[in-house]
Amino acid sequence: MINAIREQLSKIAFLDKDEIVTLHFSLLEEIKKQKANNNQENVILLCEKSIAISSIVMQAMKKRHIEGMDEYSRSTGTLSNNKFYYPNHYALPILSGIYKKNGELSKLNEMNDKLLKEGWNTGKEEELYFL
Repeated sequence: MINAIREQLSKIAFLDKDEIVTLHFSLLEEIKKQKANNNQENVILLCEKSIAISSIVMQAMKKRHIEGMDEYSRSTGTLSNNKFYYPNHYALPILSGIYKKNGELSKLNEMNDKLLKEGWNTGKEEELYFL
């Protein structure tokens, strides 16, 4: 599974929004498996990859939300909820714990700053619109 994920990561620029979101959740499932097997090296690698692509994933999630709003409006004739709620990032607490334990505070701060700028783990909402 890790090799399949690596292959998809290498092609992320060519994936559509649905494939990107699927890749994101595949990464999270693989992180869970590796964590259960106590394979910390793979956990770190996969968490770092997941966070590296987080801005691309967030954009794909927003595009999917807008597409869903459009589809709902066309099928029902009414406007749908246009609020996008920023999700939590599963890899953040896992990697935070590892970085803290290893004394890698600068990496921890960089990761937190990156995800917060992208909206992850903020609990905020944003109104999205489609044309």
